[in-house]
Amino acid sequence: MKMLVLGVAVLASACTPSDILSQQGASLRNTDYVQLGVDAQRKRDAEEQARQKQAAAHQGDIDKHAHTAQAHVDLFEYKPAVTEWKEAYRISQDPVFLLRIAESERAQGNCAEAGQMYQQYLEKRPDAPDKAQVQGRLSETQSCRDRSGSNVEGIRQHYQSGVTHYELSEYDAAIKDFKEAYRLSNDPAYLFNIAQAYRLLRKCTDAMQFYQRYSSAAGDIPNKDKVEARIEEMRACAK
Repeated sequence: MKMLVLGVAVLASACTPSDILSQQGASLRNTDYVQLGVDAQRKRDAEEQARQKQAAAHQGDIDKHAHTAQAHVDLFEYKPAVTEWKEAYRISQDPVFLLRIAESERAQGNCAEAGQMYQQYLEKRPDAPDKAQVQGRLSETQSCRDRSGSNVEGIRQHYQSGVTHYELSEYDAAIKDFKEAYRLSNDPAYLFNIAQAYRLLRKCTDAMQFYQRYSSAAGDIPNKDKVEARIEEMRACAK
């Protein structure tokens, strides 16, 4: 009985984790395995924190360009807005910025460029909830190109000349160019540019009339509320 009990005791003693590790020639203790697990978790946590930090910085860059672009749009500064929308799209590859580019191009009277952006948006977002509305805008850019016909180059030249005069505060000359661009294209975008130039000349009645014509002719525009605010501002100024 004693021999049997002793044998059981010896067997039980040989089955402890440390004895098994020792018999297998293992050099790691139980505490070593615990530490390895802790180190592995710390590494995973550090990698996840780095990933989150990088993602936050990435989103921050996108937001910065998007906010700057929207600020330009709110001030009707569409040309720099396009630059910022494009940068936001380059970083994010989010199709919504293609739509924003299209809208800012269209506001400048750049029908062909706007049409390309609307088309790319629809290709990348075939299930877009605003698909019907965007298709309508795409069709409108085609109508705009059709109206321009063989006058495209002349329209572009007058527009660019008008922008240059506008940026130099030569508003009378800018109005003349924008009116010629409108005459050749019948594009409402130029009515807005004319209104802006009249506003800066403090010719409030003329500015109000052209804002009103633009608002009526342009239809569903993204910043219609701001155009309406301009109309009221010019109405008050004209009194």
